[in-house]
Amino acid sequence: MRSIFCIFGITSLLTSTISEARTIQFADRKWRVKSGYWGPGDNYWSAGEKSVWVDTNGYLHLKIRNVSGTWYCAEVSTQTFTRYGIHRFYINAPLDSLDKNVIFAPFLYKNDSTEIDIEFSRWGEENPGFNSQYVVQPWNKKENLHRFLMELKGTHTSHYINWQSSSVKFKSIYGHYPEPPDSNCLLHQWLYKGNDIPHQSENLRIHINLWLMTGNPPSNGKEVEVVITDADLPPPIDRNPD
Repeated sequence: MRSIFCIFGITSLLTSTISEARTIQFADRKWRVKSGYWGPGDNYWSAGEKSVWVDTNGYLHLKIRNVSGTWYCAEVSTQTFTRYGIHRFYINAPLDSLDKNVIFAPFLYKNDSTEIDIEFSRWGEENPGFNSQYVVQPWNKKENLHRFLMELKGTHTSHYINWQSSSVKFKSIYGHYPEPPDSNCLLHQWLYKGNDIPHQSENLRIHINLWLMTGNPPSNGKEVEVVITDADLPPPIDRNPD
C-alpha cells in the first residue's frame, strides 16, 4: 500500500478548552485538536485549520505558526483509549534537522508519569550529539531514556511503539514500511523491559504533537510543518473514555 522508496544514509494544565475541542478524522480515529495555553513547554496551542488539518490525500498536517507575533503549537489526541500493540506512524518531514527549539513527538499518554514517547529534538542545544530519543516515563531514570543521532538524506520515515505488558519495542525506519525491507532501511531500534511499563488498564490515549521548548520561538524564526501520511494503530478500547 505504501510505495515510498527506502532512503539510504543514515503537562501540567494551565488553561485549556479540551472539553470543547475541535475534532478531526485521521487513520480511522477521531482526534481532539488541542487549544489554549498549557504544557508541554507552557505554549499556546491552536485548533485552527491553518495549524492542524487533514488534506485531500488523508494526510495529517501539524504546523507551528506565528500569528501576529505569538507562536502557536499543534497537538492531536485520540478520543478513545488505546491498547497493547504496534502504534506505527509514517512521517514526511526532515526530523533530523528540526530547529533546536522544536520538538515533534508521537506518543502514548495518560499523565506525565504514565507515558511512552518517541521524540525528535535537540532540546535547545546546537550540537548535543543526538536528535532523537525513545522514552518510557519517568525519563529521569537512566534505564528509561534512550537517545541517538538520526541522520537522513530524505524526509520519509516510519516509527513505531510496540507496547506489550512486559516490554516496549521502539523502531525507526527509512521510507514508509511496516518493517525494514533490508538492513539499510533500519535507522534505530530499542527494546525496553524495565519496571515502568504502563498497564493497558491505565487508559492511555495516542497523541501527536509539534511544540516549542519552554515556549521559545524557533531560533531561525521560521514556521515548522510536519506531515503524518498515515498511522497503523491497534483497535481502540471499545468503550467511552469520558
